[in-house]
Amino acid sequence: MTKEKELYLAGFQNIIDLISLASDELSEERRNLHQQIPVGNTSDLVDFLNDRDKRKVFDRYLELPDYTEVIQRLYWRCKNIMNKIRYKQLLIDGFMDDLMWQDLGKIDALVEISECIEVTKKHATDKEEHVIIYLENTFQKLLEQTELSTIALDNQDKFICLYTKIVMACSKDCSEYCLDLKRLEILKCLKKHYLFD
Repeated sequence: MTKEKELYLAGFQNIIDLISLASDELSEERRNLHQQIPVGNTSDLVDFLNDRDKRKVFDRYLELPDYTEVIQRLYWRCKNIMNKIRYKQLLIDGFMDDLMWQDLGKIDALVEISECIEVTKKHATDKEEHVIIYLENTFQKLLEQTELSTIALDNQDKFICLYTKIVMACSKDCSEYCLDLKRLEILKCLKKHYLFD
């Protein structure tokens, strides 16, 4: 495996690790909520459910398995994509340094997550609206947690180079299925989270 691909996959894995953290947070929240719900005594449970504020705790507890399921689906989808990438050639025109390769891996992982969320939205029922809201919020959180090396290490020239490279690639293929167009959308979102004009 080439050094460039290793760096790219390390960036991709960084986003997968963030998804794994989100899954761990859901498990922890479910444990905490479970401790608040009286399960041993029926009358205590009825009183608990009749209290409006406590009922919200119970409702949230019931929603968490849905969130856990979609997060795990995202995790395994990204893992499978990453494994396929190991055996594919990465085609990028022009010079790319180590930081740029790593950032491209992060960007492509976020593109994959974004596409998964869009597919989920198309097939969701009205009852699953809360799952869509959770996924969209999780995606925003992932964007906020994603640290691009080309910006974080004060290498704005390298970020501009990567940004320009993707913009130029978009000009060659403007179809809605263009990967570079999707990369550009993610880059624009990430750019908003930095003091960068």
